[in-house]
Amino acid sequence: MRKSLILLIALCFGRIAFGQYWFGPKIGVNYVNPVYQDDSVEDDLFDVDNDFDFQFGAALNYTATDLYSVYTEIVYERMNRNLKSKPTNNFQIDSKATNSFITIPVMLRVSLGHVPFHYYVNGGPKISYWLSSKGTLFLPSFEENIDPDTNEPIPFEYKVVFNSSDIGDGNVELEDANRLQFGLTAGAGAFFDLANGARLMVDFRYTFGHSNLGFDTKDGNFDFPDDNYVESFEYTMNTISVSVGYLIGYNAEFKRKGRSTDEKSNKKKKK
Repeated sequence: MRKSLILLIALCFGRIAFGQYWFGPKIGVNYVNPVYQDDSVEDDLFDVDNDFDFQFGAALNYTATDLYSVYTEIVYERMNRNLKSKPTNNFQIDSKATNSFITIPVMLRVSLGHVPFHYYVNGGPKISYWLSSKGTLFLPSFEENIDPDTNEPIPFEYKVVFNSSDIGDGNVELEDANRLQFGLTAGAGAFFDLANGARLMVDFRYTFGHSNLGFDTKDGNFDFPDDNYVESFEYTMNTISVSVGYLIGYNAEFKRKGRSTDEKSNKKKKK
């Protein structure tokens, strides 16, 4: 059994070395569902709204065989998180945040179908790096600060920083930020062989977030204008995404064969 497994892995990686490479840009939309570690945040205190945002980046697919391939990408993703205090509460809080990430999933892909239409399923781990966060916060204590043009209270605009030396001018520090995020992703899709040799890929995917963005402390994470309010960052991001990619093929094996043929032709010409 062990020998068979080793042989299978060797054949797979050998095929990858001489297989087809597909790479190109992709763009898509995320449907974001923030999930809090503390159930009372969503059950008793706030309405947590799901929201749409976008992603874009580059994809790379290593095709070992017609059936198996390894798919990865590097993508910039934006994910919104919106909180509103429940109507049953006696206080009004409206908090909105936009978080930005660089994400890299690595998935095993199984492809079926025939030229020109193929479909696939894939899944694997996903690593994300938290780049930045910005948002707005409205609290009852802000009602004294009124915009003269709209006659509405002005919310507090902030930007999250990860270094205490950057605090000030609307910058607030998040203590114990968990900037490296882990998750699991799985989905399905299809790609179409185009007349110019490229492929159009349509991908549907669900990502289960495993890591919280931060760890709450007894003193709170943020230095907000109201000392009585603490913003919780003990939540993960689950997403449903739909994306489209344009992939260009490169066949390493054909390239090597072509080079060998050219070398033989040159030798013949020299004779």
